[in-house]
Amino acid sequence: MVPAPARMGLYYGWIVVGSVFVVMFFGAGTRFSFGAFYDALLEEFGWSRAALAGAASLNLILAGLVRPGVGLLVDRYGSKAVMLGGLGLAALALVLLSFASQLWHFYVLFTVMSLGYGAASPSTTVPLIANWFVRRRTTAQSLASAGSPMGELLVVPIMTAVLILADWRTAYRLLALFLVLLLIPTIAAIVRNRPEEMGVVADGDPAALRGSGPAAAASEFSMTLAQVARTPLFWQLAYGFFVCGFTMTFASTHFMAFAGDMGFEKMTASAALGLVGGTSILGTVGLGYLADRFSPKRFLALAYLLRGLAFLALWQTGGIDMLFVGVFLLGLSWGATVPLTSSCLAAACGRRYLGTIFGTMFAIMPIAAGTGAFLAGLIFDYTGSYGPALLLNGVLGLSAALVVSLMRASAPPALEAHVAPVGSAHARS
Repeated sequence: MVPAPARMGLYYGWIVVGSVFVVMFFGAGTRFSFGAFYDALLEEFGWSRAALAGAASLNLILAGLVRPGVGLLVDRYGSKAVMLGGLGLAALALVLLSFASQLWHFYVLFTVMSLGYGAASPSTTVPLIANWFVRRRTTAQSLASAGSPMGELLVVPIMTAVLILADWRTAYRLLALFLVLLLIPTIAAIVRNRPEEMGVVADGDPAALRGSGPAAAASEFSMTLAQVARTPLFWQLAYGFFVCGFTMTFASTHFMAFAGDMGFEKMTASAALGLVGGTSILGTVGLGYLADRFSPKRFLALAYLLRGLAFLALWQTGGIDMLFVGVFLLGLSWGATVPLTSSCLAAACGRRYLGTIFGTMFAIMPIAAGTGAFLAGLIFDYTGSYGPALLLNGVLGLSAALVVSLMRASAPPALEAHVAPVGSAHARS
């Protein structure tokens, strides 16, 4: 029986993109809202900022360490099964967190949560969407990734309001309830691992075209992790991911405390943090759309340039105007790096081992994020200011822009021969 979306002429790949959007919405919203929880936990328990940030750092680092294994599982069993298992584990951790009362409880449960979110992250979703799209891959990846900033935009203020009206335990239980009642059933009902399950191949081409065209080219060419790791392109993209993770963690962990130190009210700081999510939707989708028509490398370098300028603006914050300039620039770069990087990587190595390859590269980001979260807390504890951490993040962003701009973006011969830009005559045929 032909599914309803197919009967209506809607390519099912876009339904898969929508489901991934929901996964990204919840995952990023939960992680990003830790900044709001961070303040509430410090106030209740009186721990040092570095000690509590260490729990968040452990979560991020372990989430990174499991991602190569997650990618391997995706290549073997498919994205759907891996996502469902991870989300179930994350739900359990969130419920147990609502009963935590000791610092070591947070360390242990953040470890469990890191395993869950590691299995429901771009390590899982990037290979899934790459199976469904070739010509419009960056656009599709960007639309799916836009769920992350949307979650940041909506979940952070909601969690802040819950923390003000109730407490952090209630907030954790609400997050778990959302996951169990909405996210897990959505993935179970909607996600399909490959377009062949719906009678088509990538980009919605009929199955009869399996032997030719861009989908065939993408599936026939493949590099192993060992092969692609010997190319400069892999390490240039990996350095970008390191910088992305290191800089992102300041906003997700320390921004609320930083804004409070600067004299801003909690709801003002929350609105500024939410602006990162809102602006990121524009940056993620806009840069992804342009990258499918021009060069993913060019817009990836632009994203890192904006990241560096954002932190330099925050470093100079003296009033609300500069604060919002900084978060606006940060938002433009926030969600764009993952879809642009994944597009460059998929074009270079093909799809067969993309889960393992991207999972390995993506492991760098949370490890860097964990390092950045702890280091920023340590810098504050020793200096009494976040200024040196902001300056460091700005310099790193500018360096990533330079490294990526020097990258030789190359595609395998099979793809160069068959894949034309979306706007070309070949793509329209």
